[in-house]
Amino acid sequence: MALIFLVLYVLFIVVLVTGAIHWARKKRRELKNPSTRHKVSPTSEFLVKDLPRDFYVSVQFCVGFALSGFLTVALYKIFLHYWN
Repeated sequence: MALIFLVLYVLFIVVLVTGAIHWARKKRRELKNPSTRHKVSPTSEFLVKDLPRDFYVSVQFCVGFALSGFLTVALYKIFLHYWN
């Protein structure tokens, strides 16, 4: 039973990452287009801007990765506790 929830969680993460990639590509197109540039919020612009060349990964990625790992462990513990 726990294996099913683990697989569902992995599928959920894949869907979220795919959605984030789609959203980022859409916002980048809007930033490059002068007629739609005014629709992009400062937060969206910050999230899709290019990183400086000397950065390997962004702070947002590290925070998101840590939070997703924590969430995975917490959800897995809950599932194991209630379904075993």
